[in-house]
Amino acid sequence: MKWASGVFAIAWMMRMRAIKNRERLRETRADNLEVYKSKIKILKSTWKRIKNSRRVVVHIPSLGYTEDIRAQMYNFHVEQNNQIARICSISDPNVDVIYVSPITVTDEAKQYYQKLLSLKKAIDSGNMNDITDMNTRITFVVPEVISHFGVSTTTIPHKKNLCLSSMLRYSPNALQRIQRLIKGRDAYIVPGMVHVDDLEVARILDIPILGSEPQVAQLYSTKSGAKRIFENAGVSMPPGDYDIYSSDQMHETISQLIINNLDIKRWLFKFNSSVSSNGIAYCDITKHLTCYSHVMKEKARYGKEWCHKWAHESSFHQVFSEIPRILRQHACPLNRILYPNWESFKVAFLNEGGIIEAYPRAESVTVLQADMMIEPDGHTQLLCIGDQISESSAFKPWGISVPQSSIDSDYVNSVCQKVAASCQSRNIIGHLSLTMVTFISEETVRSFVSFLQSIGNHVIIIKER
Repeated sequence: MKWASGVFAIAWMMRMRAIKNRERLRETRADNLEVYKSKIKILKSTWKRIKNSRRVVVHIPSLGYTEDIRAQMYNFHVEQNNQIARICSISDPNVDVIYVSPITVTDEAKQYYQKLLSLKKAIDSGNMNDITDMNTRITFVVPEVISHFGVSTTTIPHKKNLCLSSMLRYSPNALQRIQRLIKGRDAYIVPGMVHVDDLEVARILDIPILGSEPQVAQLYSTKSGAKRIFENAGVSMPPGDYDIYSSDQMHETISQLIINNLDIKRWLFKFNSSVSSNGIAYCDITKHLTCYSHVMKEKARYGKEWCHKWAHESSFHQVFSEIPRILRQHACPLNRILYPNWESFKVAFLNEGGIIEAYPRAESVTVLQADMMIEPDGHTQLLCIGDQISESSAFKPWGISVPQSSIDSDYVNSVCQKVAASCQSRNIIGHLSLTMVTFISEETVRSFVSFLQSIGNHVIIIKER
């Protein structure tokens, strides 16, 4: 009995300790959020002075996705380090850069980047005597705990994919080095996908974050969250719906979308928070719809009245009855390793939520990427517009070509300004990436149509001249 009572007592003490630790963690995160808000207010009031004076930009290219998403990502540290082009921001003579690297940077790599960047002024002027020394203006900082968290060097997803901001938080030596470098100087953090640990790092360094608070960033970086921004901005979007969380809702939604858009052949299913093409499946539904010819006859019979929902009733039920079979037999997840069939994809889709949208019915589809920054004072900078370069699929881009040549630049600028205004109304600031789909419409020959597709937080410091 004494042994049993001792076990219960220890279990109770451990449980109470865990409860207190969770409560302490919530209080700490709440305090960090308040510090973030106070710092961002100061940054807004002083931004005009800061952006025109000497300053230090601390780049932390952390991908603070949820743990489940990070666990599915291949070469996670490489994905984070894809943002190394941020160091090009030293092209502004007032900017010194501290780049927090998710991988070890060799001396040879440092020398390469420093020499490459030192050539910019000479290339612009055409005079090789204008080569400048960048050694004192760019500093690479590597969190010392990287080796302790099992950074994966394989092509297999790694369960210990801690984001960079978390690693930096637990690296006191790296934090102290950054503190020494920014002491007495104007400085701020440029994050990647903002994580709660970014707030902790900002509090320790006592500098603001040029980005949204984590909950806002996480919400509007989802596919459904982006759709809300686009709706508010009044920009063109593909036929579709968002916030899909149940099987019945999915089947009802896609059935109604098909009835409303009988000319659309391919439909896409996308996770709310997916990376690359991992959370995408497609299905050419009308191709396998046995009642398609009947529905087309119904549409012709009703004529102009087809726009009313009551005219769809019999057709809707026929389409709805076929949808589960068609998806089960013909839907194709793009990542067959993670989701070998529709059923496995569907379970993950409904667990996370997602969107359904039309794929353009065109032979040639170009994806456009626009990178911009919403400054703390509300001013918007369009940093880069380019056409994505893809592999065999438009869903797997590996780069962009600048400048873009797909659509009128004035139109793209107008769309970006509308989206930026919608983002500002939701307290979103910092760097954003928008992707738009452009294609030649069959109805309006040789004119381009753009569908706004998604929004993200990745930073690309490239200015289109």
